[in-house]
Amino acid sequence: MFVFFSKFTIINKNRILKPIISFGMVVLLCASSIAANELQPIYEYELPIQENTAVGDQAQFIRQGITEVLVRASGSEKVLQSPIVKEALNTPDKYVKQLSYHQRPNTGRSIKILFNEKLINQLLNKAQQPAIVKQRPLVLVWLMVEKGGTPYSVGNDSDPIIANEMSKALTKRAIPFTFPLLDLTDVSEVAELEVWNGTLDSLQKGIKRYEPEAVLLGRLKNNVNQWQSSWTLLRGNENTTWTSEGKNIEILLNEAAETLSLRLVDPNSKSMANITTEAATTQYLSIAITGILNMEQYAKVLDYLRQLPSVVEVEVTQIMPEKTVFNLQTTTDKATLIKSINEGSLLIENPPLLDEEQKEWLSYKMAGI
Repeated sequence: MFVFFSKFTIINKNRILKPIISFGMVVLLCASSIAANELQPIYEYELPIQENTAVGDQAQFIRQGITEVLVRASGSEKVLQSPIVKEALNTPDKYVKQLSYHQRPNTGRSIKILFNEKLINQLLNKAQQPAIVKQRPLVLVWLMVEKGGTPYSVGNDSDPIIANEMSKALTKRAIPFTFPLLDLTDVSEVAELEVWNGTLDSLQKGIKRYEPEAVLLGRLKNNVNQWQSSWTLLRGNENTTWTSEGKNIEILLNEAAETLSLRLVDPNSKSMANITTEAATTQYLSIAITGILNMEQYAKVLDYLRQLPSVVEVEVTQIMPEKTVFNLQTTTDKATLIKSINEGSLLIENPPLLDEEQKEWLSYKMAGI
């Protein structure tokens, strides 16, 4: 069976065929504010690619695309930790409905993949993960930061780095959101110091002009290279609060978006009243691996580490003749991480390193070396 994709492209729904080039226009959305009716398609993925990209690379693009689509459809990165989902990622092409290559006038070449909504939702259901409804509530995100003892509200023009990181975390989960304008009306109606200290009367008055379906209030403070944050989700007459801390503001905001999604759009979630959650504290652990002899092995190890449960990010910190050192950002403790690594067959535990500065590192070697 063939499915009509656009006036330029027809693709077989069951197999990946040769690419069909199409020419068209693309509409760019503002990354810092996405209204409910402007939400990016949940089951569609488009990625800019190089002009010389081989068609044989499409398997990598499909895997990357289904990973993002699963997070959007469920509203949570935790879906990627499911053993059933991990198994499905070994054959991601079965979930592809349509695929095409495009040549955009302004942005260049891209690959566009439409995943089968029914099959994606069936996978989520099998993995006991929520499949979130397409029409999601609009969230007004009101962030405040304290610097020099004075709190201030974050918008597109004030502290754009924090606003941008929060935007990316929410967009990743397909949550419609907007930031306050922080114009004269906001300034006159919202008493920032009162809101910072927990009195929300003026905030609840000031947000009425935006007509949001929910409000996320985040209060952040940097104390000696350690970020501390307090979050409040306002929806109807119910409030949810939680706190988190960490050294990396990007990870902290990503955790907040994850918690927001779980509290906000999970249809099976319980009442949000009076819930207090301590977000998982992220820690950093180094792992030294011997026996990585070529780029193929390096890529295999990097992908393996990234797929471990609770691992947020993997960075290469040192490449030496005898070993390669990776830095893992993880939300679990050292013993649990070691157990997760040992459950696989790619790496074998080495004796602890003797160097005083390296004795806390995890030590492994490639299997078969």
